[in-house]
Amino acid sequence: MKFKFKIQQYQTDAVENTVAVFTGQPSHRVAEYRIDRGKRTQQQIDFEGDTGFRNHRIELDGRALLKNINAIQSLYDITPSASLAKGVGAVNLDIEMETGTGKTYVYTRTMFELHKRCGFNKFIVAVPTLPIKAGTAAFLDDAEVMRHFTNVCGYNAQIELCLLEPQKQKKKGRLNIPSVVGHFFYGSHHERNKIYVLLLNTQLLTNGKLLTREDYDQMLGEFHRP
Repeated sequence: MKFKFKIQQYQTDAVENTVAVFTGQPSHRVAEYRIDRGKRTQQQIDFEGDTGFRNHRIELDGRALLKNINAIQSLYDITPSASLAKGVGAVNLDIEMETGTGKTYVYTRTMFELHKRCGFNKFIVAVPTLPIKAGTAAFLDDAEVMRHFTNVCGYNAQIELCLLEPQKQKKKGRLNIPSVVGHFFYGSHHERNKIYVLLLNTQLLTNGKLLTREDYDQMLGEFHRP
């Protein structure tokens, strides 16, 4: 299969408007952290042992994020939001696109753009069905797709796909934490031009215990469950 792309203005606008929510966020590289006596330390440090890497925290406060969102809404005559949506994280965005308009392309390019502007290099993509998961994996792992983002869009980065699949049960002994979760967790931002994407289907979040069980045979740093 070979992908052919024609850059659509509405797709470019979708990427720009999403990234514009984070206008004013300093460009930081991922912070190293470790668990030290139960307390998370986030300063940049050198140490031996298990090292995890995460995106730098969003430094914009709620007022700055809401101001950015309202500015985007005003461009399209959308009633401005009075407050940020409540939930996990600094901001929760619900971005809707019609079927067949290129959602996978748009959110992939958004990841590249957030990496370029803010230094983010860890993303989790959760899709609703196994066929969509297979299609997304094929897209993110396709050489022609990556050449498009490099040669046409000018991004100096590569995607490292971490594809999470269900594990087979062992007859004896405990399971190991899925290797792709460990790869995603330990992925080093010393490789400055690499973006780690953990791809999973939502059933792995809502059904079973793949990501919630605590009886794995090893840990991620001092975390007992993925």
